[in-house]
Amino acid sequence: MTISWFRDLIISITGIVAILVLIFVTLLMYFLYVRSKKVLENVITTTDKIQSVSTFVTDEVAKPLTQLATIIRGICQGFAIFDNFFKKRRGK
Repeated sequence: MTISWFRDLIISITGIVAILVLIFVTLLMYFLYVRSKKVLENVITTTDKIQSVSTFVTDEVAKPLTQLATIIRGICQGFAIFDNFFKKRRGK
């Protein structure tokens, strides 16, 4: 056995190890891709549900409350105008 035989043996072993590492890394990346895809689908589903809930709350709660607050504010301003009008008359 000469030194060239050992050199060839080391090169062959290194090549086999490199191929095995490459296969392992490829499988690891594939499993990470599949898992992240499932997580991403769950996130998308959750955001869709949150969007529908927020749309419902906006349409069914916030808009009517805003309209009610606007009406109450208008009524209060109307009373304030009449109050100021009668205060001016009493003051004369």
